[in-house]
Amino acid sequence: MSNSKLMMGLCILVGGVHVLLANVMDARRHADWRDGLASLGWACAVGGGLLFAAGAAIPSVMLLRSISGGAIVLGLLLVVGFTAWREKPLKRLVQGLLGLTKISGAFGDILSYLRLFALGLASASLALAFNDMAGGIRNALPGIGVLLALLVLAFGHALNLLLGISSGVIHGLRLNVIEFFNWGLKDEGRLFAPFRRKEGS
Repeated sequence: MSNSKLMMGLCILVGGVHVLLANVMDARRHADWRDGLASLGWACAVGGGLLFAAGAAIPSVMLLRSISGGAIVLGLLLVVGFTAWREKPLKRLVQGLLGLTKISGAFGDILSYLRLFALGLASASLALAFNDMAGGIRNALPGIGVLLALLVLAFGHALNLLLGISSGVIHGLRLNVIEFFNWGLKDEGRLFAPFRRKEGS
């Protein structure tokens, strides 16, 4: 497997684990455990998808494919059954089927983590461009070219390092705020009940 495919696979793995963790955290916040089963279903489906991808990358491990298929089916059944489990049966089924439309959102959110791979690729390409520029200057100007090439290298790689760090931080924050919070942070939660002295009747 080439380095680029390995890095792409790692980015997708990070995205899948991030979305899975967000769903598990969302499931834990509910007072009634049945309210969290839809989120646990999404966690199972995403985890099954990751296992399926791992099984495709390692064809000799056939057990991964059967486990992944079972996890995906179980997860999607939980989504259909518990997205609106308090509703009447027909409305519950319709709302559950509508809940399955988030499959494309989960796929898109996980693939969004490929932007980390793109950032690394862009940074490497920029470093190569500065190296080629410095080499061309050194060859074109035999005397002073070495000094100019060193200046280009120092300025270019410092700029590239600054851009790489800042873009990594910015896109990491974006992935947390949009992809992670979309699955794991909801507006509603448990009612805050502070400690207070109650008046006796």
